Amino acid sequence: MGVVVDPDSIPKALYRDTGDPFHYVRLERIRVRSKIRDVLIIGGEDHKTGQADDAEERLLTVIVLTHVH
Repeated sequence: MGVVVDPDSIPKALYRDTGDPFHYVRLERIRVRSKIRDVLIIGGEDHKTGQADDAEERLLTVIVLTHVH
């Protein structure tokens, strides 16, 4: 999931927790119509291929975490 934020409004880093499954946020700088923007990428809830069949639940967890924080 990505959210556009003002450039340099968040210090550039990779932030992650230590849970299992873990969650993370990071920044990616992009250009939109000649303007520089940062995209805050929110992810996590990872698992090895074929080990889980609950993708919708995992995505919902990432969405909820995004709204809470």
